[in-house]
Amino acid sequence: MKWSETVPGTIPAWVAETDFRLPPSVESVLVRAVTSGDVGYRPSDETSPLRASWSRHLATEWGVDVDPDSVFGVPGVVTGLYASIRAFTKPGGEVVVTTPVYAPFLDAPGELGRHRVDVPLVDDGSRWRLDLDGIDRAFAGGARLLLLCHPHNPTGTVFERSELVELARIAAQRGAVVVSDEVHAPVTYAGTDFCSYAEVAGPEHCVVLVSMSKAMSFAGLLCGAAIVGAAWRDEWLAIPRRLRSGPSLLGVLATEAALEPPAQEWLRQMVTLLGSHRDRLAATLDEAFPGVVHRAPEAGYLYWADFSDTSIAGDPVAAFADVGLRVETGNYFVDSSSDDYAGHVRINFGTSDEIFTEMLDRITAAGHAHDAATRSSAIPTSATPTSATPTPRTTTPRTTKDTQ
Repeated sequence: MKWSETVPGTIPAWVAETDFRLPPSVESVLVRAVTSGDVGYRPSDETSPLRASWSRHLATEWGVDVDPDSVFGVPGVVTGLYASIRAFTKPGGEVVVTTPVYAPFLDAPGELGRHRVDVPLVDDGSRWRLDLDGIDRAFAGGARLLLLCHPHNPTGTVFERSELVELARIAAQRGAVVVSDEVHAPVTYAGTDFCSYAEVAGPEHCVVLVSMSKAMSFAGLLCGAAIVGAAWRDEWLAIPRRLRSGPSLLGVLATEAALEPPAQEWLRQMVTLLGSHRDRLAATLDEAFPGVVHRAPEAGYLYWADFSDTSIAGDPVAAFADVGLRVETGNYFVDSSSDDYAGHVRINFGTSDEIFTEMLDRITAAGHAHDAATRSSAIPTSATPTSATPTPRTTTPRTTKDTQ
């Protein structure tokens, strides 16, 4: 989708998937399954090897002891979000989301007949933080569920342990459920400590959504897991099974291999490469666009940048499209009626060195082109007006794209 739905000659930096091949150990498992004809039905949750695999991985990587019986297969984290809304709220109930955020968080409550309560993240000048007081007020006002994106998409923020501890305390006090989408956690950079919500809430009181598909780009195989603690399990199991389960067999096989040491070593090498990309992108943005506001993501391969005080403030998406780079508009991550993030874009830097270097060249070209246009418009001549006509916004309205 990333390349097939992008105009030829344009580099796609919008959808959240990488351009890397699968880890060899994952690829070989899939090839063996297909060539042997092992493409039938998947195991049930009760017999799935994913339960033990995820339990072991979470203990090893995150230091969280999860009962294998807490692990339920889902086709992906978005299905887990929808299932959680059905399980933990009633029609007409309120669901809290922290904007700006990945579009399915915005769309799911309304599509399921619930009311969405937006509690925007707080920019304290150095990082994005949860508005814990705002979340507490939302819970006090009747909301029962918070959909947490951690690490956060699009900002790349890994929320600090102290924030999560306080969030867990508030949720427990209010009798609320926090569902934490932690799909970007496997791509956490050196120098940042990722703390799973399961660790601070306790395995018995957490609902955490996980998958290796985002880090290793096999989302098309449809496999994730919901870690549902005993405190919430009866409500989870009360919704129809086919509304909350259904990972594919190939997805299960790929995930099992992805959680094993060979693929995890491959992942560590990829994260090191992406860390280099992240730093090079930061330097290029600063050089090409004086006034751009951005912070290096602590996890994930998505870069959130604010061009509101730059030469491309009117329509940064169009400015990058002019040089053959497709990025995602900031308005995708807020209510469709809002224009609050028109000056922001999200840039995917999860690609090869060769393509990434070309991306940087195009970003630089966009900056030079608009700087030149700005200088030209400031020179009064008989052919050049003294005030430039603003470029009309051409970005399309946000639509649901479950692949981002």
